[in-house]
Amino acid sequence: MSSLPTDFLSCPKVSPKETHITVDPSDSVSVGTNVTLTCKSKASPNEMNYTWYKHGQEKKLDFGEQLTFTVDRRSGGCYFCTAENIHGTQKSEGIQLTVG
Repeated sequence: MSSLPTDFLSCPKVSPKETHITVDPSDSVSVGTNVTLTCKSKASPNEMNYTWYKHGQEKKLDFGEQLTFTVDRRSGGCYFCTAENIHGTQKSEGIQLTVG
């Protein structure tokens, strides 16, 4: 019986792909509403670090798959996240949060 090459048996190594944001309850919210933004991505290995940003601000907002906050007048704007594993990093498209 022949043995399989080691690289054939290993799991594929893939940097984050299809990184995107979901918003709960929606991308149009009222002041005082709790909002959760979730960063999703596909990768292998799937252990990833997530970082949150808001356009126009230089500093990072937070770390983790979810960003939850209570909306105030300054909360409106475009948010994006990055997903990173040992093979690479991918930035999501921005999502516009509208405060009404």
